[in-house]
Amino acid sequence: KLYLECGRCEAPGLSVTKMLTGLSSGSTSTQLELVAGFCAAQHSYAKASQEIEVHHGQSFDRTSVRRMALQVEAGAKLYAEQERKKATSELEHRKHGPERLMLQSDGGSVRTGVLKPCEPGDEGYGKETPTGRARRKREIHKRELITMDVREPGQAEPLALDVVVPIVAPPGQRSHRMLAAAARAGLFDNTQVLGLGDLGSSLPQAFDEAFHGYDHLYSGDWKHACDYVDAAAGVLDGGVDHECWNKQMRDCIWNRNLVERDRLLHQAHMHRDPTLLAPEQRCPVYAIESYLRNNWDRMNAKQLKAKELDFVSARAEAQVRDRTKDRYSGPATWHVDNLEGKAILRAIIAEGNWHSFRKWYVERNASRFERELRKRLERAVAEQRL
Repeated sequence: KLYLECGRCEAPGLSVTKMLTGLSSGSTSTQLELVAGFCAAQHSYAKASQEIEVHHGQSFDRTSVRRMALQVEAGAKLYAEQERKKATSELEHRKHGPERLMLQSDGGSVRTGVLKPCEPGDEGYGKETPTGRARRKREIHKRELITMDVREPGQAEPLALDVVVPIVAPPGQRSHRMLAAAARAGLFDNTQVLGLGDLGSSLPQAFDEAFHGYDHLYSGDWKHACDYVDAAAGVLDGGVDHECWNKQMRDCIWNRNLVERDRLLHQAHMHRDPTLLAPEQRCPVYAIESYLRNNWDRMNAKQLKAKELDFVSARAEAQVRDRTKDRYSGPATWHVDNLEGKAILRAIIAEGNWHSFRKWYVERNASRFERELRKRLERAVAEQRL
């Protein structure tokens, strides 16, 4: 082992290994924090604790793993924002880029909650946990998490992934992250950008804002449109052929036939289930009418099909499920402010940028003396002196 010793006093030597790993200060080492963050991104905190003990020989309870993981996730947010700024700043100096990029975006529902004391009438009121603490309840809320996936058409692996939690994101964050994700994928002045995904969550408007000045086109997911058609056809009475109406409505949406659309909507209103008396009863006929009238210009599935491109955002749907699985959608979830860090860390790992982030995190947490010493050690190894 390497030690640094003082030539003027009898102080004990300082272990270089302990200093570089952070163990000399008595705090958790940076390497251990990264291990905890990586494991917690793949599993729940309890499973991550078991994995660290089995594979790394370190025993920690789930609370300690959570504390270390939150530190890494906070760093992941800073790292991701630096990468966004770096990518967008390179747009003006870029000389070439891909001919076409496709951005798929989708919003997923995430269960979040905060523990609060039980009140009279609650099941756990007056009871204690095995450790002797008063039982608490978790108020569950539904929050939205939007994922963004940018690839060249036909590419299997993503070029750039990103996420945003709308409820805590500042204005303009959707468009900012869309542009940054495309920039990280190689966006150039002559690149055509195609958008595909949800028509809600202000995603089409954010797409238009992000790629103003570029050749761009946003299309709603064809599967979503078909779901609206199927629901409306299911509440029509016997005065109209359900299958025929369903096929005609799909054809008119596919071909953007405005006259036929209005005719079929009028026919649906005349023959809908008489028990559905008002639009406030969530009648599927009113739902599809509102959906089509508000998003008619976004029905571009036929154009994407003609270019042999995706017109169903199955990939974005899968990304949402992958970002929100396990502890996000279970009852033991955390506060909404922590959702973004967890999801971004998963995106970094899925992109294959974990090693780059790991190096950045180690450098960020090292002191100036440690950084200078590390450089000298690396130079000594390169010169075969060590």
